[in-house]
Amino acid sequence: MESIEKNFPKSYLITYKNRKDFQFAIARGAALQAWSLAKYGHGFVRPVIQDDLFLSLENGEIRLIEKGSPLPFPSSGWANINTIAVPQDAIEREINIAFNFLAGAERRLIGCGKMDGLLGVLKGTRIELSYKFDENQVFHVHAKLFDFEESAELKISIENPISNVVNPNAQIEERDQLIESLNKDTSNWKKDLPNLARICAKLGFYNQAISYLRKYQKKCGILHRSSKVVDTFLSKKMLIISVGRVRR
Repeated sequence: MESIEKNFPKSYLITYKNRKDFQFAIARGAALQAWSLAKYGHGFVRPVIQDDLFLSLENGEIRLIEKGSPLPFPSSGWANINTIAVPQDAIEREINIAFNFLAGAERRLIGCGKMDGLLGVLKGTRIELSYKFDENQVFHVHAKLFDFEESAELKISIENPISNVVNPNAQIEERDQLIESLNKDTSNWKKDLPNLARICAKLGFYNQAISYLRKYQKKCGILHRSSKVVDTFLSKKMLIISVGRVRR
């Protein structure tokens, strides 16, 4: 009780003299919730999103949902944006476009996905992104090429994305620790650089992953593209890049 009062100094702390009154309060709250659901189709206290939610771009970001917006968002159907685009030509080889979704002031990664196997598409081709955050705390995303009847697609659903943000992401922590370790002591580069690349790839930070592999190659004296290490990411002539913004 003392800890609650200390951390919430402006709040009123309600207590009950006996267990019967406590149980009655819970039953009354459940009854009000059921009444609100039956009459209005939503709970007595409507949930809101606790953090801003962003789509990370090749250069910058787009805010998809503002902190404090009531859920579900939007209130019906899907929200849509078509101001993002294919960041480079996909004529001679296929490309995969990475989508990374971030939340909060820390821009923590809450989920990621890829549009796989784009081919025969020019740089600047618009991508339509549809998304919604439902009342069950599930964030749904669908992306496809704008005005194409058939195209590569992205479909993902992220359960409780904001609650996942509260706890530090273990892989991001591991990456940051490796970077700090490498900055302090470069003697372990043979182990740290490949590990950094592996973690970045798991997080969906593919450009960073390739950058660390390039550094590893350079230190090993391997400068040609056919290295087995880099082939892990560039196999079958497929390139993974971040989504870009429509140029005006």
